[in-house]
Amino acid sequence: MVFEKSKNLVGQKMIKKFNLILYVVISSSIISANLIHAQENGFKLNKDEISLPVLDNHKFVVNPFTRSPFIKTYFHNSLGFGQALDLQVPIIDINGDPVVGLRGNLYFITLDFEYQYAVNDWLAVWMNFGMLSRIGDGVQTMLAQGINATTSLELGWMFRLIETKKTLLSGTINLWNSSGTIINIYDFIQRIIDEGGLSPDNRMIISRNFLQLGGGFRFAWAASDLIGINLLTEFAYGESVDRRNENELYYNFAGSLDLDLNREIEVPIGFAFGMRVNSFIAGSDTSIKNKVGAMFLKIVYTGQDDFLIGLNLIWRRMPMATLDQTLYGGSAVLNIDYFF
Repeated sequence: MVFEKSKNLVGQKMIKKFNLILYVVISSSIISANLIHAQENGFKLNKDEISLPVLDNHKFVVNPFTRSPFIKTYFHNSLGFGQALDLQVPIIDINGDPVVGLRGNLYFITLDFEYQYAVNDWLAVWMNFGMLSRIGDGVQTMLAQGINATTSLELGWMFRLIETKKTLLSGTINLWNSSGTIINIYDFIQRIIDEGGLSPDNRMIISRNFLQLGGGFRFAWAASDLIGINLLTEFAYGESVDRRNENELYYNFAGSLDLDLNREIEVPIGFAFGMRVNSFIAGSDTSIKNKVGAMFLKIVYTGQDDFLIGLNLIWRRMPMATLDQTLYGGSAVLNIDYFF
């Protein structure tokens, strides 16, 4: 009896050891398989789980220059401050000879809100509201360039045209409705001198609305996990704020390249840089000629899947219509983009 009991105990222990070994082997196999699968498919972005714009395995860094071609619902907000340096001020032109005044600087403050709603998987509508204020830093610059305050409202419809694994092309229809108030003491005094007195159409304060209708294309290409390319082209036809021409044709061309370092070295920082050339009179500003050029660098936090927060550093070249010179200025703009 004792021998049989010992034999049963030994058998039970062997069975327990066998079960333990079998459990370890099976668990190890499952863990190994999961690790191999993770290595083969690791760092793959799931579009269904990420609200931000994604193509293939690249998460795009959204920027205000090329804007997004993706049919998504999002909210955008930005606040910026800029400065244009070394403005030479001819106070009055007498007999064709400008009397050069002092030098000064111009300051800009911008505020922008945009909301886009994805109606379905191929159509989105958006509304953009922006404000711009410009003022000189002294009497001399205020005399020459006045004070500018502008509000603008943009309504748009975006249609997805072509989408592949790595590319997306969308078309837009845009309607711009803007209003600007300009206090221009220089032009007011200059016209009094030229015309020998006041005239009914010579006003120091000008406040006008203008309407433009147009459209364009937005393009995105996921060149790799790290690199994304965005292109934008827009055309508009409509009124100019100063009404010197009844209707004008405007254009806007922009391109950008963005890098998402989180895809390569697991650092939640992204960069975007690019340039833009446009003939839209920014902020109803009659003192700036067409063909304004700009370059930008954006630094953004990319650690979340539904929002981006970043800083735009912008450099602008602004040919002045009322002065025979070109201003160069810079601005810093804080952006927040939240995707639903």
